[in-house]
Amino acid sequence: MLKSNFMNTKKSILRMSKYLSMALLAAVLLMVSCSEDDVEPTVPAPMINQFSPTSGLVGTVVTITGSNMGSAKEVRIGGIAVPIDCWAETSLKVTIDNNVMTGKIEVIGPGGTATSEKDFILLKAPVITSFTPDKGTVDTEVTITGKNLGNVTEVSIGGVKLVIDSQTETEIKVTLTGEVVTGKIVVVSPGGSATSETEFVFEAPLSITSFSPGSGIIGAEVTIKGTALLSVTEVLFGDIAATIKGGATDTELKVDVPEGLALGDVKIKLTNAYGTVESENSFTVEEKTPLTITSFSPTSGDIGTEVTINGTALLSVTEVKFGDIATTINSGATDTEIKVNVPEGLAYGDVKITLTNENGSVESETNFTVEEPAPSFEDIVIATFEEDFDPEFERRNWFWQGDMEILEAQVDPTNDDNMLLRLKANNGSAGAFGAGDTTQEGVIGVKDSNIENVYINVDVWAEDGFTEDSQVKIYLGTDDGSEWGWYANYFLDINWTGKKTISIPVSYFKKDGVVYEQDITKLDVLGFEASIPVSGITSVYIDNLIITQGGKKLGEVVPEK
Repeated sequence: MLKSNFMNTKKSILRMSKYLSMALLAAVLLMVSCSEDDVEPTVPAPMINQFSPTSGLVGTVVTITGSNMGSAKEVRIGGIAVPIDCWAETSLKVTIDNNVMTGKIEVIGPGGTATSEKDFILLKAPVITSFTPDKGTVDTEVTITGKNLGNVTEVSIGGVKLVIDSQTETEIKVTLTGEVVTGKIVVVSPGGSATSETEFVFEAPLSITSFSPGSGIIGAEVTIKGTALLSVTEVLFGDIAATIKGGATDTELKVDVPEGLALGDVKIKLTNAYGTVESENSFTVEEKTPLTITSFSPTSGDIGTEVTINGTALLSVTEVKFGDIATTINSGATDTEIKVNVPEGLAYGDVKITLTNENGSVESETNFTVEEPAPSFEDIVIATFEEDFDPEFERRNWFWQGDMEILEAQVDPTNDDNMLLRLKANNGSAGAFGAGDTTQEGVIGVKDSNIENVYINVDVWAEDGFTEDSQVKIYLGTDDGSEWGWYANYFLDINWTGKKTISIPVSYFKKDGVVYEQDITKLDVLGFEASIPVSGITSVYIDNLIITQGGKKLGEVVPEK
């Protein structure tokens, strides 16, 4: 009975379970059949671990690695969508196109969006469209404008690299250093390089390297040396402007110490478009010194002689006079020394030197002596016998055998053969004498009446050489009305070989032991005699006869006898 009840109860439970399962399944089916939308299974969001390469040009293939990539629907770089070439669960590949910009990489899938920590850098060649300013100096800031400048790693001007102060995609700023030179601007980035069409002009920085003198009075000239001086627009001594004189160069300019300065030290300042520089040392403004003449030299001279005048405040001199005649101050004057030339128009004799400035005039204590000028070379050299002089020397032969041949009678110092005489001596002690004379006084042309200043200059040589005791006697004379006239002579001892130029002062010529006593300006007779103690005929040559005056001599001065 118990067993039968148990079995009945079991069957009842199994039937109830079957009914409950069927009811539950029906309920589930009812719920599914009543939903308006299908529900997709849950998909996890993609994750980006890294990407490679991290930068590239258009056309570069970028691999993005991570997880949950298989369901990715879109990839963006810098906010711009790029096509997906291929993908797997752990990686994607995309190709950089012309639309991409530098920026983060985004992978978008049904489960969400993954964003890279770092930017992908799009490499594009930089472009320079302009730069400003177009010229500058040290510390000038230059702004370069263009495109794709954000990745620029190097900037150079004239080949000199500069530090980049700041940069954006469209602008770079750099500051010039002292090494920069004029040249084109070049920018370099991983995507390429760009060069400006025009050059940037580098201007040397303004500087003062020195000035001289280091001190002076108002009005004194000061020379300033440095760099970029042609760009100077203002020169100041302290706070007072000075005017730049003409002739300035890029390394030197000159100014006068301006009026209105107090005595003492002031700085010199130069200004140009880029700023102002100041001298390291001070210029000392000195009290004006009174104008004085302390000395001058030489103390005498002829017209045109340069005279050095020493004194004080000489830079202030506006006029220099010798007597009443003004002269010009030569270049190179200083405050203690000036140089002038003795002016034309002065009479011979003593004159005072007078200096004048804005405060008055001072006169030298001693005189300058204006001397009669020494003759010029043209006056000193007797170039030709005057036309009334008979160039045909007389051939005068005594009982000795001999002759004189005139090869050239014209006297011309520009011609090496201006007067060539050949004296032929025969039989040892023979001599030949020739003289040219005229009845007109002074036709030789000597103007200097001092016989010590007048020289007879000749070239003398022998055809076969001279021997001991050889002589050439030279005669000078004036027509005194007698048959032979008055003449004096000089015995020239010949003791050399070859041709030699000798000079004989007229004061060495004597007659009967008496020095030449006629008026030399009336000289009209010249004579020559050769005496050579050898057998046979030998020829003695007298060439280049030139008479000089004023102390001028052309050859070796012979001894007085």
